[in-house]
Amino acid sequence: FKKLDPTVIAAADAVIWAHDVEVREKTRFRGKPLVDVGVKAGINRPAELIAEARRKAERGEIAAVSEADGGRGSGDGGEDGSAADHAHFGVRLRTYLMSGVSYMVPFV
Repeated sequence: FKKLDPTVIAAADAVIWAHDVEVREKTRFRGKPLVDVGVKAGINRPAELIAEARRKAERGEIAAVSEADGGRGSGDGGEDGSAADHAHFGVRLRTYLMSGVSYMVPFV
């Protein structure tokens, strides 16, 4: 897990999360318009998602980002988040691999 540089997030007009696993440290994106979809939508409808993000930015629509981020850290870089990250490594690894494989099969 490599965090985006805070200056990149600050410079963004909007944020698109195309994911099938929990986004870590969601509060880093507080104050930004947000489009939150699954990976399949990100692959199949990228132009539509970008247009939606632009519309939200133009309207000034800000997403409510919760402090709760699945126990994966509070955004302060403390040790608590890394301990939670390693709690169920095998389960997380399987989830990541199977999710990635299921969306890569159509490209093969």
